[in-house]
Amino acid sequence: MTLGTQAPDATPLTPAQRAWSQALKQAIAARGGGRWIEAETAGRKAVDLARALPFPDGANDLAASLNLLGTILQGLGRSVEAKACYAEALDWASEPRARVVAMANLGAAERESGAFAEAEQHLAEALAVARGGVLEELDGLLDKWARLLQQTDREEAALEVFQERVRLTDPMATVPDGEIPAEPAKPSDAHLDALFHLASAELECGAAGLAGGHFQELSEKMVLRGGARSLGRAQALTGLAWARQQAGQHAEAVVAAREALEVREAILGKDHAELLTSRHNLAHVLLAAGKAREAEPLARAVVESVSQMAVDDARRVAAVGVLVGVLEKTGRLREASTLKKQLSKS
Repeated sequence: MTLGTQAPDATPLTPAQRAWSQALKQAIAARGGGRWIEAETAGRKAVDLARALPFPDGANDLAASLNLLGTILQGLGRSVEAKACYAEALDWASEPRARVVAMANLGAAERESGAFAEAEQHLAEALAVARGGVLEELDGLLDKWARLLQQTDREEAALEVFQERVRLTDPMATVPDGEIPAEPAKPSDAHLDALFHLASAELECGAAGLAGGHFQELSEKMVLRGGARSLGRAQALTGLAWARQQAGQHAEAVVAAREALEVREAILGKDHAELLTSRHNLAHVLLAAGKAREAEPLARAVVESVSQMAVDDARRVAAVGVLVGVLEKTGRLREASTLKKQLSKS
């Protein structure tokens, strides 16, 4: 009796099943709230209670409990114990979905620990089962598979998988050919996530034109979802700015970087510490666009904000680097030289 699958007219739960179900729910709630120690306690209780349920019917309940405990242990940074939980879950799971979840979790944990051959074996098997009928797990599996391909330097193959994710989660994919919906379908979180990872992967591969198009699409779909002012859209606009700059479209890069800063200011307020990166980004694209004078106030403000950081801190080095560029472009070479000496000390 896997949790959540009981039909309204099914046989009532036994006291043992109710106790197991309650422990599992407590573990899920604690994990969702970031209460990891509480989650581990409840998760281990769920596993112990599941072991006492009648077998073979309770085998998938034990697999579900072990899978959950594995995710909690990963959250606590105990990957070796997590992998042991996933491996045991796979031994007990008999339902296709339970097996897919166990294989996917085990493969992802192996990937994170650098065991790429084992990860590929488990993720490939999970994908084959998911494509054969466990479609509700396919999107998450494709994401895990693409990340493995990226980590093993198969960028083009990873791009194809990210593209498949985008197609799979596109709400328009279910609209019959030739039919025009009354209003645009609102994209799901999964679709927005797929678009973001596709665009980011394209940017990393140097396909700036494609990345820019997908970041632009992502920004527009976030507006459609009602998220014109959201940190997610600001992140999409930042990606768009870098893509446009890499493609040599400097004016468009400035527009995107400026809007990213404005969105974050509207949400966080103009004095929030997280605005430092957005101001640095805007100064950087302004400088690249030949607008050094316009970049200077931002660049100086950022340098002032990072002045208490260690000289070799990457954020301080990057901030001073932009200001050096501004000074050189505006002919103040002595001041630029002084700042360069600070950089060389790092």
